Amino acid sequence: ADTSEGNGLTGSLPTFSDMHNIVMVDFHNQRLSGPIAETFFMDAPGDKPISVDLTNNLITGGIPGFLVNKDRLDLYLADNRIDNIDSTICSAVSDWLGGDVVASGSCNGLLCPAKFFSPDQGRQTGDHSCQACPSSQYYGSTSCGTTSDGEVNERGILVAFFNAMGGRYWKTKDNWLSLDNDFCNWQGISCSEGSITAIRLSNNDLTGFPPQSLFNLPNLNTLDLSYNSIEFEFQGIGKATQLTSLDLTQTDMSDLSGIEQLSSTNIRFLYLASNYFTGNLPNALFNVVSLEELDISHNRFEGNFPSLIGQLNGLVKLYIYGNSFSGQFPTQIGALSSLVELKASENKFSGTLPTQINELVSLESLSLRQLTSSSSIAGILPSFASLGKLVSLHLDGNALGGDLPPNFLANTIRGSSAPFEIMLANNRLTGAIPLSWATRFRQLDLDLTGNMLTSFGGDDCNQDEWMDGLVERYGCDAILCGIGKFNEFGRQVGAGSSCRPCAEVNVLGSKDCSSVEPTEKGTSIDILTEFYHSTHGENWVKSTGWTNDEDHCSWFGVECDSSGNVGTISLPNNGLTGTTPSSIFDLKKLKEINLRQNEISFNFQGIGKATTLISLDLSSTQLDSVAGIKDAISLIELRLDDDDLAGPFPSEILSLNSLRYLSMNSNQIEGNFPLAITDMAFLTELFLVNNRLDGQLPAQIGKLNKLKILDLSGNNFDGTIPANFNDLAAIETLALQSGGGVQDPVESTQNGLGRGINGPLPAFDKLEKLRQLFLGENSLSGTIPLNFLEGVDDKTLPIEVDLTSNRLSGGLPASLARFESLTIYAAGNRLSKEIPPGICRQSGWMKAKVALYGCDAILCPPGKSNQFGLRESSSSSCQSCGSGETSKYFGSLDCMSSEEQSKEDERKILEELFLATDGER
Repeated sequence: ADTSEGNGLTGSLPTFSDMHNIVMVDFHNQRLSGPIAETFFMDAPGDKPISVDLTNNLITGGIPGFLVNKDRLDLYLADNRIDNIDSTICSAVSDWLGGDVVASGSCNGLLCPAKFFSPDQGRQTGDHSCQACPSSQYYGSTSCGTTSDGEVNERGILVAFFNAMGGRYWKTKDNWLSLDNDFCNWQGISCSEGSITAIRLSNNDLTGFPPQSLFNLPNLNTLDLSYNSIEFEFQGIGKATQLTSLDLTQTDMSDLSGIEQLSSTNIRFLYLASNYFTGNLPNALFNVVSLEELDISHNRFEGNFPSLIGQLNGLVKLYIYGNSFSGQFPTQIGALSSLVELKASENKFSGTLPTQINELVSLESLSLRQLTSSSSIAGILPSFASLGKLVSLHLDGNALGGDLPPNFLANTIRGSSAPFEIMLANNRLTGAIPLSWATRFRQLDLDLTGNMLTSFGGDDCNQDEWMDGLVERYGCDAILCGIGKFNEFGRQVGAGSSCRPCAEVNVLGSKDCSSVEPTEKGTSIDILTEFYHSTHGENWVKSTGWTNDEDHCSWFGVECDSSGNVGTISLPNNGLTGTTPSSIFDLKKLKEINLRQNEISFNFQGIGKATTLISLDLSSTQLDSVAGIKDAISLIELRLDDDDLAGPFPSEILSLNSLRYLSMNSNQIEGNFPLAITDMAFLTELFLVNNRLDGQLPAQIGKLNKLKILDLSGNNFDGTIPANFNDLAAIETLALQSGGGVQDPVESTQNGLGRGINGPLPAFDKLEKLRQLFLGENSLSGTIPLNFLEGVDDKTLPIEVDLTSNRLSGGLPASLARFESLTIYAAGNRLSKEIPPGICRQSGWMKAKVALYGCDAILCPPGKSNQFGLRESSSSSCQSCGSGETSKYFGSLDCMSSEEQSKEDERKILEELFLATDGER
């Protein structure tokens, strides 16, 4: 069960308790977790040899004593989280592991104890004893973070980290574990004077528990594991005394236990945003007094924000927005004299603004907006007279009342020289805009709409640089629509957004008029404005035009038809957070939504109202459920790549019979291929790369006669390729290799034996439109058919075929010479016949490399090899085997000694026997 792509098998370790004849289990290099159950292998035969390989999983607890009733058990548990072995086992199991347990005179022959390790299966064998390793936490370690004399072994720590974090499944892992490269050259690793200073592996498909030995790295100052689904624990982090920056943003964390140990480090920058923390913020966090930046935004913290915040008096930036903190904002905030940015919007604060905010003399940005909350901060708007450096103030959506203070920001040192924004919309402010504001602020962006103001200051309407120059063009209306007027913005933001008459309006800046029927434009603006605030638009990477440009069709990411109806909302990788409002489905002509690579929670409720929606892209949004999507019956294109969809294929998607394009790559979808997909008669492109689908591919796939691209690579299919695949009349690309995919090709492991799809290679002789066929790293056997791809309609066009690392025998058939521009990868098979001379004269083959290197460009001959099995360039020639070595087949990836070749031949015989006798059953 050792797959080289995907995320590995997860969940609890099965018990196999009802399997009476089971004698072999191999789940090494997976992600299985939990303890060994009391019923594990309960009914397996006690007198037969049994092999259980669980190496490199996440198994916890101990090795239970009841296993002594298995006389000849080979149990491999290295590199798990085993913390004890039942003492009755090791003296009673004379035939376990070939007698190594008894020969060791202790349990060391089963697993080395904590504080020890062995590179050979994590146990004592005839060649390796258990060696001291102070940094080893668990039984069965195969690497060590310290050398024999107690010095830190930095390479060993990285090896243990790689194994514990599912390194073999990472998106990219350049040079990792390479003996030819210094560990300082491994991807994501930075060093100074040969010692590790930084580990940066953001968004790289890491999983599992980082080992505590990581914190033994003596010079580690930066650790960035953000945007990975891991199980980080703070236990032991105090040993990383040089650590200054820790980024755990969006890592699916939910537990802050042990965070007080950061007090022993030099931590200055701590990022914990977009996780699943709940409840009250732990008091221990406020003992980490070295912090300069703290980001806990977009979690689920609740309760009062702790008054202990005053202890972190070195903070420069504090981000706590998007939680559910409630009650009075703490007065102790005034102790943070170095604070430059305070962003605490979209919580549930009430009470009043503490006067101590006025003591934050370094503050440049203050945000306590609560537009999406039912709670609000009340009281009188403070003057903030001491905040001389402030240039950005967001207090919209609260219940602040009273008149605007004349001495508001009276001592600003930025007002006359820098752009200034004051957002006070939707409060309860009364009276007039003070006269003094006209002389205090030169380039002011001001939002006072939705209050109860009744008059302007004397010279406000003559400030030509206010509102980005709009005051010069539209006068007072650019600040607030006058009494007796309204529009959707509460002010004029362009030539087409004049304030319209409404006799009932008796305040400035009104956005509503009950006696006037809403316009389609006004409704669209209201929906988009709600979307902006619900996804925290003020934090977007780019938000040009949003909520302040009269033409909503010119807002960044919004496209309209000729009538001004919103047709597209496209904001990929733009910093959106929060939950999308269902009101977007009320946009009557909406055709496309693209929100990929944003940390949002997408709400499918009401999607059935979007009857014109044809394209939806929610890739890389951490989407874990599609509940409600069944109502999106007009969808033609659906992209849900790199999300958190797990379990069986979502049944609601199977009801979307209008789909032409469906892509769900890099999720955790498991089980058999869903037969109902074959009822999607209009489907032209289907991508399910890097999931956990398994079993036999169904013959019914052949019914999809409009399908042009089918990419199912990187799954765990077995069985044979159904003959019905030859009925895919429109197919242009067919990808069934065990790793990679046409959308995201990866380097071949070139180790396809004993895995994947088996049986003969079909001829695919009816597929007229086929241009790409990827079947590498499977277990296909037999010869390449003489009529292979015979039906391709235009044999002059470039054709690409990957058959790498299968079990194919014979040779390349001479009939393939009918193709003028064929690129065929067939290395790593058992091809023993000479390449036909006619093929080697096809100068257009192998992307014209045959013209340069002859037959070697197709396959290295016997007696030679290289890592590709062919000559790719002037620097990758086929190398002759060394003394005492040989390569028996065309396209060999390496040379073997005669002994190794003999073993390989025996293995081939056994594999053929296995297949001939239906061994998989």
